[in-house]
Amino acid sequence: MPLIDVNGIELFYKREGSGEPLLMIPGMSANHLDWPDSYTGLLKDHFDLVTFDGRGCGDSGVCTEPFTIAELADDVAGLISALGLDSAHIMGISMGAQVALELAVSHPDLVRTLTAGGASPGVDRISADQATVDMLKRGLGVGVAGDRRGGLEILNEVNSSAEFAKDIEARDRIVDGRLSRPAPSVEIMTWSMGACITHDILDRLHGVSAPTLLIYGSEDRLVPVANAKLIHDRIAGSRVELIEGAGHVYFLQFPELSAQMIIDFVQSVAS
Repeated sequence: MPLIDVNGIELFYKREGSGEPLLMIPGMSANHLDWPDSYTGLLKDHFDLVTFDGRGCGDSGVCTEPFTIAELADDVAGLISALGLDSAHIMGISMGAQVALELAVSHPDLVRTLTAGGASPGVDRISADQATVDMLKRGLGVGVAGDRRGGLEILNEVNSSAEFAKDIEARDRIVDGRLSRPAPSVEIMTWSMGACITHDILDRLHGVSAPTLLIYGSEDRLVPVANAKLIHDRIAGSRVELIEGAGHVYFLQFPELSAQMIIDFVQSVAS
């Protein structure tokens, strides 16, 4: 099991494929196994693909104190360096997108291109409606109370478009996959949420110099698509792609399409 010391934390990482390096930053309390094989399978055909587990998640070392998005971005910077890379293409989803944006501002020399999926620019911007917030809290509460499957089913609905949420076979496949892996601790989930809701990068986004692609599901309830304009207007030359009919974790519903978006974007920049 490959572990590497980064900022005093043992981080699990996986490296496969060949080509230019692409490092993928998972969402809140997620790990490298939460990326579907149909997504990473296409990407590793084109890139030296690096996936990893954040501090306290998956197979990485124990985390004993709260952290910030900036500290998580420093972890990614440390991982890039520890792997002997001078820079990498960066992709982040949800909380991972916040980390990716912070990395692009704080460590610009490390980012060849930036793909941010379902990205929020920070606190008090365009947030989810109250019904979605209530459902998110309910899902987390059910899980913490001991019904992990029930909690994951609710969270899957929050993260999905209305149509995809009706796909019971897909829901069970996603939930069963997560149940087969260790659950993040309540502390990690709490600290992750705290890091997200206190992070605010909007007024620093002009510092992003890397070519940037912003991807959103058109039916994202957690991070409404209107956030795309806030970010796009502040990152010169950035592009926005909407995946019609997709929710927040669009790559679970449309893995091949969303992987191809990254491939096409990086190739267009190279050309």
